[in-house]
Amino acid sequence: MKHSFKNFMFAVIAAFFSVPVMGVSYPVINATTKANLTDQTADIQEELWCRKVILGAQAMYDTYPLADGFMGEGDGGKAIISITDTEKVDGTTIHIPTYGGFGGPGSQGSADRIGNEQKIQVGSFDVKIGRYWFGVGYNAVARDETIINGKLDGMIIDGLRALHAQKRNDDMIRLMLAHADANGRNLSFTSGGPSTVATIKTAHYVDTATISSVRNKLSSLGSLPMSLGKMDSGGSRLEKYMFFSTQHGLGHLDFESAYLQAQQNANARGNDNPVFAGNYTDWSGVGIYRWYQKDHGNRGPIGSLLAPRGYLATGLNDGASGGGDVTFAGTSVGANAITSADWATTAVGADANNAAASFSLTLGGSVAAAAVTPTPEYTRYFSNAPWTYHWGDTIAADTSTARYVMLIHPTTGAWGVFKYTNNNGKVIKITHNVKFGTSGETTDWLFPTGSLVVECNVLGVPVGRSIAFGREALINGMGTINGSKSSPKFGRRTEEHRNHDLDHAIGAEVVWGAALIKRADTVAPGFVVVNSAIPVDGAPVVS
Repeated sequence: MKHSFKNFMFAVIAAFFSVPVMGVSYPVINATTKANLTDQTADIQEELWCRKVILGAQAMYDTYPLADGFMGEGDGGKAIISITDTEKVDGTTIHIPTYGGFGGPGSQGSADRIGNEQKIQVGSFDVKIGRYWFGVGYNAVARDETIINGKLDGMIIDGLRALHAQKRNDDMIRLMLAHADANGRNLSFTSGGPSTVATIKTAHYVDTATISSVRNKLSSLGSLPMSLGKMDSGGSRLEKYMFFSTQHGLGHLDFESAYLQAQQNANARGNDNPVFAGNYTDWSGVGIYRWYQKDHGNRGPIGSLLAPRGYLATGLNDGASGGGDVTFAGTSVGANAITSADWATTAVGADANNAAASFSLTLGGSVAAAAVTPTPEYTRYFSNAPWTYHWGDTIAADTSTARYVMLIHPTTGAWGVFKYTNNNGKVIKITHNVKFGTSGETTDWLFPTGSLVVECNVLGVPVGRSIAFGREALINGMGTINGSKSSPKFGRRTEEHRNHDLDHAIGAEVVWGAALIKRADTVAPGFVVVNSAIPVDGAPVVS
């Protein structure tokens, strides 16, 4: 890794693009003159508006951390590296050549030297960029309220920058998860735990031993630590790996005696201690980053790809006929096994998403949220969902792998586990219920609107993921709408006014893409994905 990116690759990239080497800030070309800034022509107003969205998206790292390369700083110290190439437009590819390090046997003395030369190892990876558009709509407002600097303009900018930041953040996480699932070298589990998601139990939480073991796995991949933390007396920064997780994934550290004792002894006493402040500090040369996920009220998915969540929109009932009426089949089987019998739907009303021997689990938290059109992708973060990247590449829906979700009743706390294979990103189609016959399990299998839905395994253990980073794990590229070096347009504002000016929509389009950084031997050394149990209030303890 070190030889690939610090020697040959940096020089080739610099020569190829005529821009600074990777790891250094890339200045955005600004062809705007003082005159048109002063005049504030329509074109310059639109350009400034688009930059507020684009640069604002990069600044939303508190909510979507990977939207900006937030980890590390300076001289290649970041986990995410950015390239701005103003001549690249939608559908084009930035080719990144790589060169492997040397390790030949050599020849001693007068021994034959022919054939003992180290052959240069050449490889490459691509960063494909493409357009992505998000828009917001309003009804029955005056058109002048939607114009730049109008009454609604600030709200529109805030909403669009959040959507673009979320997309970039999600795409980069999805890249890593997909690669880890296909390549065991980038996949890990808790220390001393199982090697499959299906066998994770409650005790297999992220702990200090897990963080230490992942650090060693990153090192074995050839990953370099990042420059993090404060400068020492010599002006250097400590080099560390980064463990990135949600508040759910790190929840067990709050109760681990080894971690708590270390924080109490190594830090200030009293209220300034990180334990009382609710902060996580380094462990064994690894920085810990906690990503707070909020169960927001937006009409879209909550949680994240690392810890999917949702709330039932249409309850599971067995009363009068309607969209949620179901009849379950099968008996308690114990031993954490799955019932062999399907459960069938009875009267399902006008629910067109239902198929034979399945029931559509709709999320969103309310009947009104489920009825929104176009249908929001409430189940996009759950397993088996299809995916379309910013640059147009897709991942097809997995319709064969068995997955599981747990529902928790909002008032009684009763829980139930369900099996599914089909998830189109909007609804999950349940085919079985999984019966354990243990304490807390539902007896009637009825769950009302507002019931919590989390992903779990076949044992009834809520599961999630974390990511450990080293230096240069990902690279992203920013292009322009017009592919111009002299006068680049980094985004495009779109407007739609119809229905005799009663309906209005404003959108922003951006050219962007990302890729995993790979060595010449195709190894992606910059990250490891960790599977673990996550704590969920009301979930059973499985030992």
